[in-house]
Amino acid sequence: DCLFLEPSNIYALYNLACAEALLGETSSALDYLKKAIKNGYKNWSHMQSDTDLTNLRGTTEFKELLNSLRHGEQAQEKKEETASAEKEKEEKIKLAAARESAEETNKRAMELIRFAEQRRIKLEEEARELAKERAEQH
Repeated sequence: DCLFLEPSNIYALYNLACAEALLGETSSALDYLKKAIKNGYKNWSHMQSDTDLTNLRGTTEFKELLNSLRHGEQAQEKKEETASAEKEKEEKIKLAAARESAEETNKRAMELIRFAEQRRIKLEEEARELAKERAEQH
């Protein structure tokens, strides 16, 4: 009934595989396991130790299913590690760019301060000369 309402229910498919295995229906049990995996079942460690599936463990198909799940999980973990490393690398690049930008801003600010100081000195000199000229005129 459950599969009639929800044909991709991984737990119903897995449990049917267990029931078929217990009844000695190896082929049907493997078919249900394949359907469960195809629809998202990923718990290979449970599948490996589930006593309901004992009579399937010697079959090549069961071993292949188990290995594909195990390797799929390892590949997913590797993919997640790679994504995490890439994200960390991007963050470091952004941080380095922000630091570089801050350094450039500081450098530009220092240039402006030096320019302003030079301009102040020049204006003071001009003011002194102007004051001197006016004093000489009077």
